[in-house]
Amino acid sequence: MQENIDYVECKICGFKGEMFGKHFRTVHNLSFKQYKKIYPNAVFSCLNEVEKRRIKQKEWYRNPKNIKDIQKMKEGQSRPHRPHSAHPFNCQCVGCKNTRKELDYSGENNPNAKPKIIRICKACDKEFKSPPAVEHQFCNQYCYFQWLQNPENNPNFDKEFYQQYGTFKTAYPYSKVWSKEFTDKIRTLYNNICVVTGMTNEEHFKKYGRSLSVHHWTYNKNETDPFYFIPVACFINATANNKKHRAQWLDLFNGIAEDRWCELLKEEVKHV
Repeated sequence: MQENIDYVECKICGFKGEMFGKHFRTVHNLSFKQYKKIYPNAVFSCLNEVEKRRIKQKEWYRNPKNIKDIQKMKEGQSRPHRPHSAHPFNCQCVGCKNTRKELDYSGENNPNAKPKIIRICKACDKEFKSPPAVEHQFCNQYCYFQWLQNPENNPNFDKEFYQQYGTFKTAYPYSKVWSKEFTDKIRTLYNNICVVTGMTNEEHFKKYGRSLSVHHWTYNKNETDPFYFIPVACFINATANNKKHRAQWLDLFNGIAEDRWCELLKEEVKHV
């Protein structure tokens, strides 16, 4: 098994597969363009998968049953979507109708769907409906993050540690400089924008219920120099702390920090 030939590996979480479909969007909340910026030499599908798709495409064009569809494509019409090649073009089975969007079996329209249960949100005390198989406690993600703003609701809460450092308990304590004023200062230095995704602090708070995370890109919690801190989205902060790919993130953040501090120095020189 060779990488990029038999499989491709996600450089953020180590996921392995023949190709990356919706992996970046569903797991890391990143688009292909954003992932390509972080890892310029990344490959999205292995060579074996590309070869399989090329052979399937050739077989489809050589099949005499598809002559009418090929003629339509040459005339400028789009190729019809089929569940699989054994079904004719105007097949009336439930699967083909569903793929052509003639039937809608999503959500409550599904005949096998069970009725939703009314629950009460822990954060806002409002009623909401959820499937019986999943015991949801919050009506949305915003309410969940608002509920976590109370330190006592967090499973990692340690009262003595929180009173001393103003944050939750971690493997290594933060430096004495670390405070809310210090993190606000770092965000303002970068115009309250995530340096990776470009998300503003207001957009981040609306979506996740908290401000942008301030990341120690040297991974040294005793550091006090503002140069070694950078504002990122909460999911970028989580992925950047992965020990497997810290070196790549360190190079990226180092370049961003140098560019930003050069801009700040130029602005100071102009005012002088």
